Amino acid sequence: MVEDRILGPAVLKNPIRSFIEPKNRIMKRIVKYVEHGMKVIDVGSGPGFYTEELLKIVGENGRVIAVDPNEKSIRELSKLPYHNLQAYVGSATRLNFPNSIFDFAFANLLLCCVYDYQGALNEIVRVLKPKAKAYLSISRSFMNVKPGINVNEWKAILDKFTVLESGKGITERWAIVQKP
Repeated sequence: MVEDRILGPAVLKNPIRSFIEPKNRIMKRIVKYVEHGMKVIDVGSGPGFYTEELLKIVGENGRVIAVDPNEKSIRELSKLPYHNLQAYVGSATRLNFPNSIFDFAFANLLLCCVYDYQGALNEIVRVLKPKAKAYLSISRSFMNVKPGINVNEWKAILDKFTVLESGKGITERWAIVQKP
């Protein structure tokens, strides 16, 4: 069986990442969907590359719950000075939250790193409120690397939602989706 790809803080907080994947590019995509006061889940948060940006958007009346399987990443994330951040070590395929409690889910480059991406997707859908929105993205694979998601699998993922926006770049495919 192929194992999930779990990356640590050294890789995810590397300064080169900011050059390859500028935070503002992705934040521009979601800023009109994430509002002050929302409850957001950051699934596959790593050490918080985007979590802090999400916290700024939701403001002090909102909350961001970050989940990542890497304990070192969660320890790093927990150092952020925000009272409205909760960080948990956990799997995207077993989110330990009640049904329908989040206003927005952020899953950047997560599904392509999880062997059971369908299980992770089902969990994301489960914890979202009806009509809630999510940002989903995957790495574009040019070789049949597993875990990974091919074009047909990506289309099947998007068919589960109302797609509000979508696009692709050299290294990724992304979409803003709404739960039915």
